[in-house]
Amino acid sequence: MDEDWYESERAWWAKHQHAQDHLERLRGVCAEYRSTNPLEVHPEPTAVPGEIAYRLRQSAPIPVAISLIVGDLVHCLRSSLDSLVFGIVRDSLDSLDRDLTDAEERLCQFPICSSPKDFNKFFTKSRLKIMDDRVCCALHGVQPFYWLENMKMLNVEGTNAITYEADSRFHPLTAIGRLSNIDKHRRLNIVAWWPRLIYWTQGKDGGGEYQWRPASAPPWSQDEIIGHMIGTGPKPKHVFHDFNLAITGAPSHLTDRWAVLDLPDQANEWLVGVDVALRQMISDYAQPPTHP
Repeated sequence: MDEDWYESERAWWAKHQHAQDHLERLRGVCAEYRSTNPLEVHPEPTAVPGEIAYRLRQSAPIPVAISLIVGDLVHCLRSSLDSLVFGIVRDSLDSLDRDLTDAEERLCQFPICSSPKDFNKFFTKSRLKIMDDRVCCALHGVQPFYWLENMKMLNVEGTNAITYEADSRFHPLTAIGRLSNIDKHRRLNIVAWWPRLIYWTQGKDGGGEYQWRPASAPPWSQDEIIGHMIGTGPKPKHVFHDFNLAITGAPSHLTDRWAVLDLPDQANEWLVGVDVALRQMISDYAQPPTHP
């Protein structure tokens, strides 16, 4: 494979680098927002002895810039994948000594499929005219369902009970495809309050035992009671919280029902996922397919 495929000036790498630039800006804007301490929880007495309710108060709205930066970042990543498909398709047609028509250029899209069935549907007759076996294999090897498909073919124990859709749900490319489609039509929705850590301290007259009981599942909205503190001693002096910024429509791969990556960390996973996909596609395209 010509090393030219890995040059930073190529469209796919240039767009991936631009997504990295957006990530650095995102980190800065998120850090600035956090520095204003926009979220507080205020204690309120309840009718239950020894119980205190804590209500969420958001003093500053989430900056619109955060949503816009994420949209731009996702667009660059999605476009980098499409750009590489265009590049390898055009390269594969060089032997035919012809250029792509306008209609064929529009067909040069990277599929993000949750199952082999969806992947096969992507290859219409028109696409198969311009995408040979090398191109098809290169696209196939980076799909969100690829690992599970191979495990099922090898009859690995337990994999038959796993659906392709469930397994593909948390894949970085799945998130990029979903968020890219959302951002085309409306601004992405950023959720501010997703607990990373809740803890409390007591005054000098401390003592007793305390238990934090969440009132409902996050994310929580303004003025909502997020939980109750139940204890046998005097009320805690302070309740502290650390929160993650999260984006609606991008579920975390973490298993805990409250665990979700902070937005810049989640975006970094998307960049890494696309980087891996780009390199794998280039590598697979350079090798002859093992089967038609």
